[in-house]
Amino acid sequence: MKGLIFKEIYLTRKKIYISLGIYFFLMLICVLVKLSAVHGNLRLLSEEAVKNTTNITFYLAIFGTMLALSGFVADNINSDIVSRWSDFQRSTPMSEKQVVSAAYISTGIMLLSMLVVHILMTLMLCAVFGEIFHAYFVLVFITFAFLTFIMYIFRLFCFYRFRQQKKAQFVFSATFFCLYLAGCFVIINRLLAYQDKFKAENPQLDIEPGLSSDLSDNMEFSKYLKEDFITVKNFFISYWWVLVILLIALSVALYFISVSALKRPFDLAGQTLEDKKEKKSFFGSLSKPKKAAKGDEN
Repeated sequence: MKGLIFKEIYLTRKKIYISLGIYFFLMLICVLVKLSAVHGNLRLLSEEAVKNTTNITFYLAIFGTMLALSGFVADNINSDIVSRWSDFQRSTPMSEKQVVSAAYISTGIMLLSMLVVHILMTLMLCAVFGEIFHAYFVLVFITFAFLTFIMYIFRLFCFYRFRQQKKAQFVFSATFFCLYLAGCFVIINRLLAYQDKFKAENPQLDIEPGLSSDLSDNMEFSKYLKEDFITVKNFFISYWWVLVILLIALSVALYFISVSALKRPFDLAGQTLEDKKEKKSFFGSLSKPKKAAKGDEN
């Protein structure tokens, strides 16, 4: 299994270098902003403007750079498709559990490496910006990393289940598009709830049905967003273990389903259209004997 794990890491090494380069470049920009606020042109602004700028830069460095590290969990499935790794894997004594486990372990190793880098850089930024290191800096990153892991293993399951790149990509994209629509639906419902709450708190305003310009100007979205944020925060503080159990159960279920899907013969998974089509070429058609015309039996 060591060879399989090193294979996954070897395929992602270039993307790892690129992600690290982007990450440290963004960190350098944030440090330069802090130096400018202390010794450069930013210190010429008002004290409140300098404080807001440094706070935005600090939290952008803490949470925004997570996207730069997403290259650690690179998509090696396309490389496996191009190299016909599935055909080679079936000719080796490696079991399906070893193949799936290697993908899981290599992804976990890369995510743990991301976590270590993130903690070290967060400690450095807290020292530079004079901020206190909070536990939620790490918890948010762990949540992001775990969701990234779920996305990767789900795509892996789609590939093992359908064995066709287009069909697997379609199912993967359709699933997350449905989740995106569900998120948009929730946001729209919350905005409508904000509107109803604003009407109840301000009955003196004569507002027409729908979100008018006067309503959007007078509504305090930050107030309602803060209330929702506190509600969600209290929920996760009390019931975070429920989410953890659900995600772990989903990971385990996808693991066993992926193993069983990989065990299926290729014929049962269905061939691609390219495999079904008869490959024809100009020179090949010349070499084939033509059928005799009707009535030409000699």
